[in-house]
Amino acid sequence: MEASSRRWNHNVHYHRLILDAVSVSAPSGLDVGCGNGLLSLDMRRAMPEVTGIDLDSAVLDEARQQSDEVTWVLGDAMT
Repeated sequence: MEASSRRWNHNVHYHRLILDAVSVSAPSGLDVGCGNGLLSLDMRRAMPEVTGIDLDSAVLDEARQQSDEVTWVLGDAMT
C-alpha cells in the first residue's frame, strides 16, 4: 500500500504522476522539501535508495518515525 493512500495532503495528488515518471532503473531519488515523507516512502518502494530533505525538524521527525529505509536529512537543499 502506498504511503499516500493512507494519508493525504495537497501534494499527494501528484505522487502517481511523479512515480510514473521514475525510470525503472533509477538507483536513487531525492525528495526536496519532503515534509512528512509520504512521497519519499512511495519512492523507496520504486528504488533502492531515497533521501528526503526538509528544513522543518518537526515534520522530519514525523517522517523518521515512518521508516528507517529512507535517509532523512534536516537541511536546506540550496546549501
